[in-house]
Amino acid sequence: MIAQFPIINNLMNKIISILSILFLVSCTTQKSPQTSVQNTPLAMQSSMVTARYSNDRISASAIYQWAPRQIEFHDDSRLAHANLNNLIQMSIIDELNSKGYSYKPDASQPEFQIAYVAALKTALNDQAIEQKYGIRPGLVDGKSDQSKYEKGTIIIDLIEPVSGRLIWRGAGQAMATLEDIPQDVRKSRVQKFIKDLFSALPGELQ
Repeated sequence: MIAQFPIINNLMNKIISILSILFLVSCTTQKSPQTSVQNTPLAMQSSMVTARYSNDRISASAIYQWAPRQIEFHDDSRLAHANLNNLIQMSIIDELNSKGYSYKPDASQPEFQIAYVAALKTALNDQAIEQKYGIRPGLVDGKSDQSKYEKGTIIIDLIEPVSGRLIWRGAGQAMATLEDIPQDVRKSRVQKFIKDLFSALPGELQ
């Protein structure tokens, strides 16, 4: 039947070709952000995932502060020179402030509080992260030189201050450089990591 109508036949072939191309494009662009890029240098590899847990509203200019007793930094003697805890805290404040939020540690009624966990793989592995926090960034560290690199994880929570409800959680993993590198280089890497992790957090949560 189709052979008797060459115009229709050609049209159908073109439609099938277009649909095939669109299907292939959709498959290739839906790459999971949780997989590391093999051609990326180890020190630049990262993987991140975020989730919204409640409908608590956060205004565009919300005041925030640190959540009391909810900062969990797993210190490691191999990174004693890096001042990482301070770098992480300053990067979190800088990035949230850049989104229009306001850090006021003495505020009596903040709209949200910040908690975070930071640890190397030896202190907090993927299984423990998934069991305790219900989230898994999934960076594959592969055959990295363990004397130079180790996978590290940072989990950041936005918490409703009165009820303690979890509003938003972002978890990211990257290959931490254990060697003593220039502090401005490490600072730049931490800042970029935090910026990327907060990229999914809008200027306000409705």
